[in-house]
Amino acid sequence: MKTFFSLALAIALSFVSIGQTSTDDLTPQDPKAKAVLDKLSAKTKALKSLSADFEYRLENQAAGIDETQSGNILVKGSKYKLKLSGQEVICNGTTVWTYLPDDEEVQISNQDEDEEGSFSPSKIFTIYETGFKFKYDKEQTIGGNLVHTIYLYPMKPSEKNFHTIILNVMKADNRVHSMIVKAKDGNLYTYTLKNYAPDKAITDATFEFKVPDGVDEIDLR
Repeated sequence: MKTFFSLALAIALSFVSIGQTSTDDLTPQDPKAKAVLDKLSAKTKALKSLSADFEYRLENQAAGIDETQSGNILVKGSKYKLKLSGQEVICNGTTVWTYLPDDEEVQISNQDEDEEGSFSPSKIFTIYETGFKFKYDKEQTIGGNLVHTIYLYPMKPSEKNFHTIILNVMKADNRVHSMIVKAKDGNLYTYTLKNYAPDKAITDATFEFKVPDGVDEIDLR
């Protein structure tokens, strides 16, 4: 479950931080794709904060899996708060709390020491920063929205647990509409933004966590 949640968290936050990457760091295989990513980057860099809801879908035809869940993400600088699958992850820029209410447990770690690398939006979630080839696929309509579809492929696929990322960027306002991750184990992960509220007033207190009474603390620092 932790492996799934780590991937879910990384992809979910990539919705709001993908544009922080400069495409000058990417291998420019496709100028048209680069132009779209540059606009996405400029828009995201201008954000002071963001609130978004998203839908997560996991499919694996061979295993007969088709599951859909929903989540919410708040981001302000290096701080974030994520709710997904009965779990909450809160980061104040230094400390990360992973709260599992059903298990009455909270795991506490330093932001730069969490599994899978740092969960800071300015770091791991700029997943296209290095090591990817990219190409523009097409312009299409998804759910009534006109989007640019861009394919990304890791340049060192043996080091990744996926082989393809499909990014759909809204043509109207240069933000991420959805992302599809094709994993090597046959899993297909789809994340779609449902609500997008840029520059929402969010206090720093939102990103602090007080451990409830009766909850076990596991300090991993």
